[in-house]
Amino acid sequence: MGNLILVVNPGSTSTKFAIFNDENLVFEQSVSHSSDDLKGFTKIAEQFNFRKEIIVSELISRGVNLEDISAIVIPNCDPHNSEYLADHWKKTPLRYTFYL
Repeated sequence: MGNLILVVNPGSTSTKFAIFNDENLVFEQSVSHSSDDLKGFTKIAEQFNFRKEIIVSELISRGVNLEDISAIVIPNCDPHNSEYLADHWKKTPLRYTFYL
């Protein structure tokens, strides 16, 4: 399926993500999070596993093989959270993560 790229934009009350095949958009999704969903988290970085499960579940339901993802792009990632997120992405089958 070419070079799949996962773009993730974790907002304060939603997670937006998209899959691109090279430069072509395959699909995009926005998932809203209630205050109940997010209570107990003090920083967005602490929500990593919560948001990752949502993303992975949606990718699988749409037939995306996680092994086919060549890169992950997270725009506007706080540099203080980069190491935390990179450590967690390394524990997945996804190979590359870029923080812009």
